[in-house]
Amino acid sequence: MVPLAQLKQNLEFNRSLGGIVDVLKVSAAVQLRRLQGGVHFYEPFAQQLREAARLLDVRGIEHPFVVARQDLPSCTVVITSDEGFAGELNTLLINAALDTRDAARSDQLVVLGERGASALEELNESFVAFPGVPEELDAAHVAALKRYLVEGYLAGRFGRVVVVYAKFVSMTSQHIEEEQVLPSRALFEAARPARPVHPCFVEPSMEQVIEGLVSLWLDVTLSALFVSSKLAELAARVMHLEGSDQELSRMQHQLGLQYVKHRHALADTSIREISTARLKVAR
Repeated sequence: MVPLAQLKQNLEFNRSLGGIVDVLKVSAAVQLRRLQGGVHFYEPFAQQLREAARLLDVRGIEHPFVVARQDLPSCTVVITSDEGFAGELNTLLINAALDTRDAARSDQLVVLGERGASALEELNESFVAFPGVPEELDAAHVAALKRYLVEGYLAGRFGRVVVVYAKFVSMTSQHIEEEQVLPSRALFEAARPARPVHPCFVEPSMEQVIEGLVSLWLDVTLSALFVSSKLAELAARVMHLEGSDQELSRMQHQLGLQYVKHRHALADTSIREISTARLKVAR
């Protein structure tokens, strides 16, 4: 039987650990709610870019941002988390990225986040590493990844870029999704079926306008994917911590019952010993 002093120590430790879990859970929930406030900026801006692209007639344009190059390898970017309590989510992301990549075509793998990089090292996979998504989204992080992808794409190292990320749906639901960012299919496909109704003068050139639109498109798309990944990460942390909190409550209840039972047993033993001693004295 566990000594009474040990049971009391376990109760106090469990209570302290529960308080820490509550603080972490509230902190993650507050971060998630704050980040949700700015997520609606990206879609209206992306819609405006699509409207601008519809003014262009890109048929016959051989620019790499418009024409897919199926003969080149692909580049798969996976956004993982460096925060605690996101190990299961990282595993799903890594597995999805490896399933997307075709090793026989020498497809390239890019990973964001140290923990994702460590997981790929354990699997003996070759990859290019970038820092994970920070708590405060910085345009410099988006710009560094965009620069690498655009330079590699235009240099012909790969002909397609797909981002694997965790899409935030709700607090209890996160989906692993794939988003093709190069060539910018989502931006220019809507502009291809028909010519603009009104004449459109393009200055300084069609190629430079396409490059400018794609640059803005990558900025807003990558930023949106970063935010979605961060939201999914925070939601996964909150749910994991909620499960830990419930488990600690269950353990606390069991420890409390054991403590009370142990005290009652000791009290009963003491009463019996005292009663026995008095009877012996009375005789």
